[in-house]
Amino acid sequence: MSFFWGLVAALAGNSIIGLGNCLQKYALTSGEARFTASSNQDDTRSQPLLPTTSPVPVSYSRFKDRTWFIGISLVYLGELCGNWVALSLIPASVVTPLGILGVVVNAILAKFLLDEQISWRQTKGYFFILSGVLVTIVFSATSTNSIENQLSTTSKLFAYMTRFHVILWLITILVAQCIFFIMVRARKRKSSLILYVLMTAGFGSLTVVTSKFLALLLKVWVFAPSDGNNSNLEDKILPVILDEVRSSASMLALIISLMAIIIILIIGIIGQETCKQLALSKYRVTQFQPMFYSSHVTFVAMSGMIVFDEVGSWWSVVGFCFGIMVIVRGALFLLNSKTFQYDDDDDSDGIISDTYETMPTEIDSLVPEILQNSNNPRHYGALV
Repeated sequence: MSFFWGLVAALAGNSIIGLGNCLQKYALTSGEARFTASSNQDDTRSQPLLPTTSPVPVSYSRFKDRTWFIGISLVYLGELCGNWVALSLIPASVVTPLGILGVVVNAILAKFLLDEQISWRQTKGYFFILSGVLVTIVFSATSTNSIENQLSTTSKLFAYMTRFHVILWLITILVAQCIFFIMVRARKRKSSLILYVLMTAGFGSLTVVTSKFLALLLKVWVFAPSDGNNSNLEDKILPVILDEVRSSASMLALIISLMAIIIILIIGIIGQETCKQLALSKYRVTQFQPMFYSSHVTFVAMSGMIVFDEVGSWWSVVGFCFGIMVIVRGALFLLNSKTFQYDDDDDSDGIISDTYETMPTEIDSLVPEILQNSNNPRHYGALV
């Protein structure tokens, strides 16, 4: 029964997340359009020799946009009330693939709010991703070792968090994110969709795994079993001392675990949200969101297998990996689609990067206009 309610919570949460992402993109697009229109209007005016006291147009700020705040609030409402509840009931490798519902909601709303059309190639990509998700859910539901039932106390949970493979996974994710960040900085004025997707998915997997630990910690803390009735020997030999030692150790483990989880969770949320907002401001939501989702599912699935030992029999692993391959195939369809860049008039392939602005290539065509305007004192200030 808990598996059913976990599915319901994940589906509801991802629907709200899809709506929130689309509202954020709508706010960014409309805000930038308004700022561009006002800037172009100011540039067409004649400028005098001496500067005037007219106000300089201020760039668009998402933090002052009510629609953007509503969107990001819906995203985290879906995460808290949907995915986090589901993570305490079912494995992370099952919760994450259900994010396909958020992708579908994005695609539907983007057509009406953002006027983004979905091509036939993108439709095939969505179909492959949906098929891969169904395969991973089928095999994930029967290939887990129920780590939720094994970690019944805070001491056991703290000991599990300090295992070598968990620490190694955390270091690997953080080092990979640093490498991706350096690669993005090296590209200067160009940005890569693939790098943004990998960075967002990497921070996303860090957030999901940490959220899983936090959900387990809260579950163990609230519904902790009473160990005093399980051993008659402890009741006979110094019961007061044993209870104090046990409670002190549990409280210390709880505090250390909670602090570590909160710090890592903050890093993951800030990193994921920063990369996602940068990507949403540059790329179509129907392009970025499915690719991020497919990479996110892959990262979380591999992290779940490594961190939480969510591995069953060999045929379940083969089926699960096959589902991941189908999801990646769908992402490749989306990557090679023609509507990659936000600017539809750009004839470049745009498979790897986009350009923030383009400079005119024919400088000679501007010379006659400059010479003509230079004889007019009214335009001299604008030219200078």
